Amino acid sequence: MKHFQKKSKSDVLCNFEASTSPKSHLNNCIIGSVNRISQASTDEDNIKISIDKLKIKLRKNAYPENLIKNKIEQALKIDKREEAEYDRVFYLALDYTSKRCSAIQTEILGIIKKFIPKFKLVISWRAIRLNNIINPRLKVQRNFDNPVAAIYKFTCPCNATYIGETRRSIEKRISEHNRRSSTEKSEIYDHISTCEIYQNQLKQKHKYNLTPSKKFKFIMDKISIIKSRLFNTLTRRYVEGFYITLYSPTLNKQNKHRKIKFI
Repeated sequence: MKHFQKKSKSDVLCNFEASTSPKSHLNNCIIGSVNRISQASTDEDNIKISIDKLKIKLRKNAYPENLIKNKIEQALKIDKREEAEYDRVFYLALDYTSKRCSAIQTEILGIIKKFIPKFKLVISWRAIRLNNIINPRLKVQRNFDNPVAAIYKFTCPCNATYIGETRRSIEKRISEHNRRSSTEKSEIYDHISTCEIYQNQLKQKHKYNLTPSKKFKFIMDKISIIKSRLFNTLTRRYVEGFYITLYSPTLNKQNKHRKIKFI
């Protein structure tokens, strides 16, 4: 068996001089290619032929001669060294913007090795693709002030609280809490319609020009989002039950919710 490559396959790799790629990716390009050749070949002569072809391809992509030689030798050797033991290993993913990032990486790793040698930091560089910059700008921007599938908390000026969940937008659900409904009971509406502290603050803020939009804005100021984008109904109700059990909101005592027990 020998390493096979289609004639139509391009000789283009990450250019060592022109590409915006971290040094580790450029080095792994050589090591990965040698590993594929070694694993696909059962004859030393075929490995040598394929390695010579790889060297030509790497030179075309501006790889330095010394780097090509060293990395190919490294990949062909069987590394029997034992891995160093670390107390903690932390992985950090960052965007690679220029070759300056590699210099900063070397400096950071040198400082960590000097002062906390038992801590290992692995920096994983991400290439910035053009479509990742352009495509998001073509999408309709979401209104993060009006999240959907959320767990929300209402806090009255009198310190009464309520925790609820909704699959729809939070503004849609709170608008229902802000008016009387003949079909659905609302603990929030029942409370604010009779709470003197709430009504007094509402009138003080907007005087006596209490339009529906001002009433809605006033109640929205009393709403905080605990969690959002919980699209699974069962999960959302369990999360709601968790927070109700944790915080014991006063207006939820008669409200049905998932029962949660803390061990």
